[in-house]
Amino acid sequence: ASNIARLACDLTGAPHSLIQMVDPPAIQVVVKRLAMQKIRTIGWKPDVSLEDGMRKVMEWVKTLPWPRLSIVVPAFNAARTISQTLKSLQDQTMTDWEAIVVDDGSADYTYNIARAFGERDPRIWAIRLDRNSGAPRAFNVGVAHAAGKYLAHLAADDYWLPDFAATCVDTLENEQMCTGVYTDFIEWHEEPWGGMKSIRRMPDFDRKRLLREDYVNLSAFVTRWPLYLDPKWEPVSDWESVIRMTRNGLFIHVPKLLSVRRMHGNQIT
Repeated sequence: ASNIARLACDLTGAPHSLIQMVDPPAIQVVVKRLAMQKIRTIGWKPDVSLEDGMRKVMEWVKTLPWPRLSIVVPAFNAARTISQTLKSLQDQTMTDWEAIVVDDGSADYTYNIARAFGERDPRIWAIRLDRNSGAPRAFNVGVAHAAGKYLAHLAADDYWLPDFAATCVDTLENEQMCTGVYTDFIEWHEEPWGGMKSIRRMPDFDRKRLLREDYVNLSAFVTRWPLYLDPKWEPVSDWESVIRMTRNGLFIHVPKLLSVRRMHGNQIT
């Protein structure tokens, strides 16, 4: 049995023989929610039969507050911008989300800031990598911990306007054939441009055009499919991932300005 499954049983007080009777994704969710909510027991008693104990675990899993949207925020030396990024999530009109900040071995206070947000808001939690491994790998670590029905990427120096999450998630729920939604966005140019703003209107989805032009901003995109960034394609791993997803899927363009991409001299992605 995996160490994760063993930890789940240890935290819940269940015997390790229960591992074989609960499927691994459920066990991982139990572990994650136990850790996030600091719950040490779900009422297991030694005199309860194995079958009753398994049923109790699964009933508890069904009561967990599953988020509609998981937002993964890979961050490297982003102490200057991460607060505005996370505050923009708290300002969303849709409140049913979780944010997973993956600190990619930062040398500044990025992790401390994200952790402080999480202490005040249980929807936000932070993971710290021992060394810098690149934005694609950091993002993939976050995806492995995501529990939402839908998935989004948000760079640690970008931010969303209040209706972004609700607009994208509602579109996905109303258009079942759609696998991804992207919006128009604002580019905010800092130094050395002195605070210049530009409007970026994106074209409607055309896969042939997408093969020639990277017009889907990953920080203004939400998908119902698992999103994986291939590190070997860096620095165009986001473009490659979007192209890969469109092989068997359809994207919808929402022509609204709902996201802000910050442009500055220290930009990594």
